[in-house]
Order: sequence, then structure tokens, then C-alpha cells
Amino acid sequence: MVIAPMRGHEDAVTSVAFSPGGKVLASGSDDRTIRLWSPETGQSLVSPLARHSDWVRSVIFSPDGTILASGSDDRSVLLWDTKTGLPSTQQALTGHANPVTSVAISPEGDKLASGSWDKTILLWDLKKPNEHIGRLSGHSGPVYKVHFFSQHLLLSVSDDSTLRIWDLRTPGDTPPCISAFYAPLPLKCVHSHDRSIAVGDEKGVVHLLDVPWKDDVAALLDRWPQTRRSPDDIPE
Repeated sequence: MVIAPMRGHEDAVTSVAFSPGGKVLASGSDDRTIRLWSPETGQSLVSPLARHSDWVRSVIFSPDGTILASGSDDRSVLLWDTKTGLPSTQQALTGHANPVTSVAISPEGDKLASGSWDKTILLWDLKKPNEHIGRLSGHSGPVYKVHFFSQHLLLSVSDDSTLRIWDLRTPGDTPPCISAFYAPLPLKCVHSHDRSIAVGDEKGVVHLLDVPWKDDVAALLDRWPQTRRSPDDIPE
């Protein structure tokens, strides 16, 4: 069944995400707003979420569906209460020097990652999101997508043609890149299911990678011949 188009945005829709359970659909737009929809009726559930000052690039729900995170060209991340459509924090999450292209929330809902054109990824503690708790550096091009492979492993893809895997179990504010997959062309997106990781490049090719055990870093390194074992092995 196809329901009627959900109309309301005044410019291109750049990101969509379902809430856990699928009862709410979020959409982010170049009109600088986010809308929450009922997939069943196609109707808007709350007033437009309008606090970003530039294009909205990415939206994602927390695992319990109570929080929506959004990343924007205004270089900020905002957290929203999905029941009221109001900001859930007094201040925006800032720290990136360029547009925020992607946001992701960990499976346990306690961490948020944001990727940016500034070539870095910032980590945030959602229980105390006043300032970032980590900065992941190593990509030599804009970061297009971040995605939690598990509670402890974060994936990122970039214009530098690499998929990088970050170990968030390491203490300190600079978690290490433990492995990188090299593609022939810039990578635009990444997603995972169970032990499989899929990445897409700018020429239309999907690369499918298999990891034997989800949090077994040693097995991951041994499985992929195109990986490097430390940030020092990864050329800028």
C-alpha cells in the first residue's frame, strides 16, 4: 500500500529515519527544518522542528525512540524530544569546523557520533551532552557517514576512499582507528546488519564485507587483507 505523499517541506528532503517500531518517521530538509510524521496517516505529528540555521543533513532516532538527533550545515548537532518536538537540551552540540554530514547513536543509546566535512568525528555522552568526549581524527577527506557497528565499534566512510573502524573501548578522548578498508573510489555510505558491513562508492558499486564475530577485533583484522592495524599504518 502506498499512502499519499507527505507534503510540508519547502526544499529538498535530505534525510529520513524511522523510529524504533516504525510509528514515527522523521525527515530533514534543506529548508532547515525537521518534520515528524505518522507513517500510517501521512500527517504531521508536531509543529516543524525549526532551530537549525542551515540545511539539515542527517536525522537519527535513539534506540528507545525518545530522542531525535539532527546534524546540519550550520556545524551543529541538535537533540529533540520526539513527543513534544522541542529541543531536549538548552544548547546545540558544537565543535565541528564545517557542516555536520552524519549523526549516529549507539545501540545502548548512551553515545552519539557526528561526522563532518572537517574530516573528523566527534563523540558525545548523551547523558551529559554539554561538550564532546572524544575526537576521532585520521580521515584525509570529508566524512560522509558514521554508523555504530556495535556498542564498542564505530564505522566511518569518507571522500578519502576508506572505511575506518574505531575502537571506543580504549580509554581517553582519542579512540584509535584499528582498521581500514581501502576502496578504489570515495565512499558515500555505510550500514551493517549482524556481521555484515555494506559500503557504497561514488560510482555505484556496493562493497560487502563480512566480520566473523561482531566485537572480535583480532578476527576482524585477520579476515580483511586490505586492512591496516594502526593509525600509523594508514596513509594520510
